[in-house]
Amino acid sequence: MPSGKMAPMIASRPDNSRPLSNGGGHNNRMPKGRIGNASNVSNPNRSQPRRPVGRGQANGNGNGTPKAQIRVPAKDLARAEGPPHAAPMQRKNYNGQNAHQASTPPPPPRGPVGALARQQNGHASERTKQIGTPSSLLIHPTSVCKVIKGEIHNVLNAMRADARYVSPLRFVEELPTDEHHPLLLQFRDLHSALGEWEVLHHQQQPDPQMYLQPFCSAIQGRDISARITGAALNALHKFLLYGFLNATNSKTATRAFATIADALLLCTFEETTGVTDAVPRNQERPRRASFQIGTQQEREDEQVVLKLLELSALIVRYSSHVLETGLVVGLLDTCLHVSHRAKRASGLLKSAASDALGQMVLHIFCQPDLLRAREAILAKLASLLNPQQSSDAYAVNSLTLVNIALETMKDDPSPNEVGILQNDLCKFLLQWSTTHDLVVLSLALRVIFNLFQTIRNHIKVPLEVFLTSVHLRILEHSQIPEEREVVLESLLEFCQEPALMKDIYLNYDCDVQCTNLYDCICTTLGNVAAPSSFCTGETHLTVELDRSVESGLKRTGGQQSKAMTLKAAAAAAEVPLNILNILALEGLMAIIDSIARRCSSARPSNSFSGSDSIEDDSTEQITEEELRERKQKKHAWSKVAKEFNEDVSSKAWVETAKSFELVDGAASSIAKMLYSAPGLDKAKIGEYLGLGPAESYPFEEEVRQEFVKLFNFSKDTNFASCLRLFLSKFRMPGEAQCIDRFMEAFSKELYRQQEDGSIFKSSDAVFVLSFSTIMLNTDLHNPTIKDQSRMTCEQFIRNNRGINDGEDLPPAMLKSLYEEIKQSEIQLQREIGEFIRSSDATTAEDIRSAWDDLLDKNVATPLFTTIDEARKTMYQAGVHEKDMFLAIAKPALKSLSSAFVRSWDDGTVVETLKGFEQMAKISTFFGLDSILNDILNFLLSHGREFIVGCISLEFAGIDSGAPISTSPDDDDTMSVVDPDSPIPHALLRVREMTSVDPKRMDISGSAAYRGLLALHMSLKIVRALFPRVREAWPCLIEVLCVLRDARALPPGLADLDDFADSDGNVLPLSPFADESQRVLDDNYRGANDENPADRRGWFRLPLFGKRGRREDGDEVDLEPMPETDAESDRTHLTANAKTLLQVAQRSEIEKFMLLTSKIRLSIVKYSIGRLLDNVDDFSMAKAPTFEQHRAFALELATRALLANRDRAPDLFPLFLVKFQSMVDQVRGHDDPKCPFLLERMVVTMLRSSIHLFANVKMRPTLINSLFIMPSLPKGNFMGYISDRMACGLAIILRSSFFLLKTNDEWKYIVDSFDMLAVYAAARGLVFDGVASTVEFAIPAELGTATLGEYQQKLKAKPTLSILGCSAIQRILFKYIYGAYSGDISLAVPAMECVENTYRHTVKLGLLQQMDGRTEDGTPSEKRVPDKDLWYRVAVAFYSVCKAEDPDICKAGWEYYQRHVMGTEVGEIPDDKWIAILQLMASKQPKIEADVARVHSFSILGQVIVKVIPHLTHKQKNWKVLTDVTKEIAGLAEKNLRFGRQGGVKPLFQYTLQTVTFLSDHMASPDFGGEPRYSAWASQTFSEVLEKVGAVRQDEQ
Repeated sequence: MPSGKMAPMIASRPDNSRPLSNGGGHNNRMPKGRIGNASNVSNPNRSQPRRPVGRGQANGNGNGTPKAQIRVPAKDLARAEGPPHAAPMQRKNYNGQNAHQASTPPPPPRGPVGALARQQNGHASERTKQIGTPSSLLIHPTSVCKVIKGEIHNVLNAMRADARYVSPLRFVEELPTDEHHPLLLQFRDLHSALGEWEVLHHQQQPDPQMYLQPFCSAIQGRDISARITGAALNALHKFLLYGFLNATNSKTATRAFATIADALLLCTFEETTGVTDAVPRNQERPRRASFQIGTQQEREDEQVVLKLLELSALIVRYSSHVLETGLVVGLLDTCLHVSHRAKRASGLLKSAASDALGQMVLHIFCQPDLLRAREAILAKLASLLNPQQSSDAYAVNSLTLVNIALETMKDDPSPNEVGILQNDLCKFLLQWSTTHDLVVLSLALRVIFNLFQTIRNHIKVPLEVFLTSVHLRILEHSQIPEEREVVLESLLEFCQEPALMKDIYLNYDCDVQCTNLYDCICTTLGNVAAPSSFCTGETHLTVELDRSVESGLKRTGGQQSKAMTLKAAAAAAEVPLNILNILALEGLMAIIDSIARRCSSARPSNSFSGSDSIEDDSTEQITEEELRERKQKKHAWSKVAKEFNEDVSSKAWVETAKSFELVDGAASSIAKMLYSAPGLDKAKIGEYLGLGPAESYPFEEEVRQEFVKLFNFSKDTNFASCLRLFLSKFRMPGEAQCIDRFMEAFSKELYRQQEDGSIFKSSDAVFVLSFSTIMLNTDLHNPTIKDQSRMTCEQFIRNNRGINDGEDLPPAMLKSLYEEIKQSEIQLQREIGEFIRSSDATTAEDIRSAWDDLLDKNVATPLFTTIDEARKTMYQAGVHEKDMFLAIAKPALKSLSSAFVRSWDDGTVVETLKGFEQMAKISTFFGLDSILNDILNFLLSHGREFIVGCISLEFAGIDSGAPISTSPDDDDTMSVVDPDSPIPHALLRVREMTSVDPKRMDISGSAAYRGLLALHMSLKIVRALFPRVREAWPCLIEVLCVLRDARALPPGLADLDDFADSDGNVLPLSPFADESQRVLDDNYRGANDENPADRRGWFRLPLFGKRGRREDGDEVDLEPMPETDAESDRTHLTANAKTLLQVAQRSEIEKFMLLTSKIRLSIVKYSIGRLLDNVDDFSMAKAPTFEQHRAFALELATRALLANRDRAPDLFPLFLVKFQSMVDQVRGHDDPKCPFLLERMVVTMLRSSIHLFANVKMRPTLINSLFIMPSLPKGNFMGYISDRMACGLAIILRSSFFLLKTNDEWKYIVDSFDMLAVYAAARGLVFDGVASTVEFAIPAELGTATLGEYQQKLKAKPTLSILGCSAIQRILFKYIYGAYSGDISLAVPAMECVENTYRHTVKLGLLQQMDGRTEDGTPSEKRVPDKDLWYRVAVAFYSVCKAEDPDICKAGWEYYQRHVMGTEVGEIPDDKWIAILQLMASKQPKIEADVARVHSFSILGQVIVKVIPHLTHKQKNWKVLTDVTKEIAGLAEKNLRFGRQGGVKPLFQYTLQTVTFLSDHMASPDFGGEPRYSAWASQTFSEVLEKVGAVRQDEQ
């Protein structure tokens, strides 16, 4: 490196005719051998002099050796503010001469150094503590002098190496004292003095002033070489490190530190490389292409500068409390010079200078009581940030130092510091934030953050400007991803700061005069986190605050959630997640996390204390209600502004403002609103105020006059300023008439306010000049006008002659006005909110030009929380957190959804799940169920897709692996599976995702199994918050359905309850069920699978069988359905199915899906309604999953109904409406849509009636539901479901027969049975139901019990009524007659039932007659109450007697004989008996039916013997009896004749016996009949025997 010192920031130079340029030298060129002052050059043709050349004389005239210098007088540097181009300053030498006139080194320590020390004594007395110095002397006091002597020898050795300082002639002659170099003499004198000190004061160290001056002289001397200067610097450095100065008293140390600091400021040294070419002062030196440090001498020079930097930082660290501010700033400027102005300094040297600067700033700002130094350094650093004067390099270093200062500042900033930071620093900072240099931008953003940390309560408006016009503007409009990344990193720090986002919301979003900053941040982060392609289409969430700020989110439906999931999947494939998305997501999640932490308390707080958040002594407290009122007012102004901006002429905005009590309707009130209301379009304001003429718009004219009165034109008499102020509030319309109206109003008001001191003689003069100025502004700044055509100043003055009531305005005033308009265009003042929407590069310039106006903005008092209070998290969640969450909910959910789908990083997926979980907790805390349901919709949708993928893999023969993408509805889409990623079992076991630490828990596989994790979390949320599940029900139902398809639901929950027969055998699946299951399986299997395996159905729990479970817990006859061979092949669960089953079991689905009576009715009712949604929407029948899934949802709804029987009157109508709708849709169709679903609805109706019929309130409704069933399609449909209908009705009859009271009810049951018994599948089930009812409802031992005993038995349990018996007998008679396809297989048990019901009916009839007894206690009526019934039973029984089956026939004769022969003749009317005789005579079994014929004729004989005696006593019966007897005789003859054919048959024998008996008995007196008829009848039968040649048995 060339020898020479780094040029100072404000360098002294011999030529005072002009200042240095920006680079510190002529024309920014670096002279050879120097760094800094271009005038200090040497003559290469002259040899080195023996005597040193005085300072300032090495100017290229051959009189000295060049010296580069760092010379900045402290008193001047204390006032220095500008960079290197500032005017040069001169410094006095020790003799009072100018620095450039001095020719000799300064004398020993007298003069200015001593004066400086004396000047600081007063300050040092107040600063007795030296912060940063060693605590004590590090060596023994006796060794101090020896160390100093050692350093003297080091310096002398350096001097001896150069003949200029120590002459070689000293060895050959005695040199006089004046021939020795003064510095050499100083060190020799000091050495002698130290020797004397050791002798006299060997236990004390010498006074620093005694030994410092020679070393300082070596540093300051202009003719001293770099080696000597370096040795002196090393010596001072050792003195400081050894604690020499600290061991002395404070006053002495203060003087010593000042001496060293002054020496460092005046440090100069001679180049090591020798002389260089001399260049005249005004001649340009040739430019060097490059500069490298290569030689030993150059390295020595650089080492000196490094030592200088190190010592400067050390002296500040050790003596900052005692040094004058000027000295501190001077040392700082020395390092700044090396860091930036010394262009030939190496990178290492500049880096060292920067480090030294950092150390100085850090020490100054971290120590207390250094206010003056802090203020000076802040002012210095702020001035260095002026982009008009400083380069990017300056900006980097200055911004770095500002950050250090702000980060280390411990004391509260003083008003002066606040002013520096708030004005110059912020203004320059805003300009630097527009740079594209990432280093500068990053540092600027860091300064913004540190400013907030330091003076947050003083920069409310600047912070708003920074966040909107820097952070948000770059994020919205920058096309450079690196810039956006830097901004996101900065914004992330704001988001992560405790309580900051709440402070931003309270201070800006709740302030009428501020932008909705919090909302803008959230929205922008959301836009960055999720690409636009992710959320195209429907809006997933809509956030809207109403007047009371009771906001909510409007659902867009479960189908949109599913659509959103599909779009997310598409986006994942097209738009990968990048670092910008992740950073924005982290910002949103940080805000969510801060809200979630405050929501951990049990209740929201009711107030917000502002006293702790304000740095002044104010004790004012502001409650949440007051802040809420602000928000409401802001919301009101927002609505008014929206209406105003949309249509200013409608006047609707006036009514809205009046409704919110913002205006009272008066012109003055409207004017104030236009003047100060936020959000109003300035062009619309101008449009409204410009309306005219006054005759047509009188109110607008009044408003315009009131509007101009709101301006204060009296405090500033400058015409241009007043006009600018007036035009800043609105945009002037272009019509000349509108301009006239505005200028007229302005001129009158301006003249009124300035009348006494105005140069204008009338308002007309003001008007003309105003109009002329407007025209001038347009002419000078219209880009379409060529420069040569623009108005000149002379023209402007000429145009305005005589306008002041005939006189001219002062030309100087008009000229000044012209120049002002020319230099600065009159522009509309822009609102801060407009900057974020602008992407142009002039935004920062626009804000900077209006910076003062922005600072004067009338905003509410800041309410920022202190850092300490924020860390304590003392504030509980309240109303504001709710509004904050509503504002962030939409972008957060969009971003989390996007990242969850697009990321393939396990950690990112886990973090998004944490975000969902926290959002769910917050939503629950504030009762925002819509947001909670949107979260559930998203998670459940992804869970469903994962389950579907697992099922598809199973059908593809893949046992395990993560299904990455599946599309069962699209045959062309291939399924992708990840077989390698492990299942994150650890995450499936955690209670809360927020407790997961990826560093301590294995989260591998989270990305691949994100659908599984989404399923797990969603089911946990549903279980914990089931009452809040609303709009998410459709997705929840779909998840439950596909879990059932995957066989992953807990046992019992997945089954469809079905009926079983009386033996406990579950009814076989209907063809509809088989077909529905096949369609579902094909959907998962794929249409091209050639080897479909039978998939097991889900009809498990029968409802009518042995030892089963009913919904109410009572036991019914149930038995599990046995597995078929095809089903047994699929009993093995795949690995994926097992995992899904574990998730379902851990979430305890069955606990919340049972919907027990403990749950509120409204929740149960809503849940059932959602389960029944779309069950009757047959337009969805084409979906392959529709029937099965709707059927399962119907099953779950049915279980919920039956678990809430006491609430059934409120719940069952939901089912009835759906059933009626389904029946109406299929009415008249033989082949209905969705037959399986319709079948399940029928089963549901029957099950409901079975369990709810006992409810008196429910019975009419249930009966109505049953009455709908006959409207179902007949034919195949009815045939296929007849068995289930029969079972259901049979169970209803069996369990509720005693509740059937009316004939219609019984008629419906019997008619339904009659309709169903036609079908073979239902016939036996119908009879089982009837028979079991008869068996249960009629007491045992019916025939032997007395009437009293029977009555007691009836009281023991319910019994069939006479009406019920009659109805049941109707269906039983049909079974006896074989009315259903001639089937008499059930005739015998039917006769038993008829017999029992008949006897039961008789008993009931007798009991009914108990009230009408005779005096002897016998019943007043006959014992056969119903003769017709008796006859019908007899006829029915007799029909069985004719059956060809011997067993049936025999049973029929037995029942018939008991029924007929067991009845007293007198109990039955004669005509009934005659009818019986006629029936038996005319309706005999076929003669070939030998047994039947024998039994028939035998019983006929018994009847004759029983009834004929009674009937013959009535003459009216004779004719009929005669005919019957003849017919019977003929029948006997046929039997006898047929019985002898081919041998004697039993028919012949039994007929012969019967006829013989009748003939003999009727002739006997014991017969009891009318004698004449008896004799005739006997003779008739005898003749029969004779005809056939039969021998009477008595004759044989």
